[in-house]
Amino acid sequence: MKRIDPERIKSIKASINASTNEIPDDIRSLIDAPVTGNFEDCVKRTKATMESLVTTVDSLDQYLDSVADAFAATEAALAAAIDGGIYIKAPESRAERRERYIQGGKDSKERHNRRKMVEIAESQYKDFP
Repeated sequence: MKRIDPERIKSIKASINASTNEIPDDIRSLIDAPVTGNFEDCVKRTKATMESLVTTVDSLDQYLDSVADAFAATEAALAAAIDGGIYIKAPESRAERRERYIQGGKDSKERHNRRKMVEIAESQYKDFP
């Protein structure tokens, strides 16, 4: 059995530090060649990608935190339902059983039909002592 631990999910801090300042803007000072223009374009795109990656990873971290919160809420709700008595003892009397059956109808029309069925079934036994 696998157990999901919300605190463990929250403790994983996904982060990335995009140090775009380490990459110089002026590539011509590093390389002076026919490909320098292409290299500058590559550096600009790399910086843009690194910045969007930071946003993506931060969003992932927020999402994982919300997933952990959802697991914790579900677990608390299940625990409350189990402790609160999700299982109800069946009614003892015939009248209680009959009323539970009638109230089990999903709408007023079905409850009416169930009530009529109960009345018909009980009317068959009125002749017996």
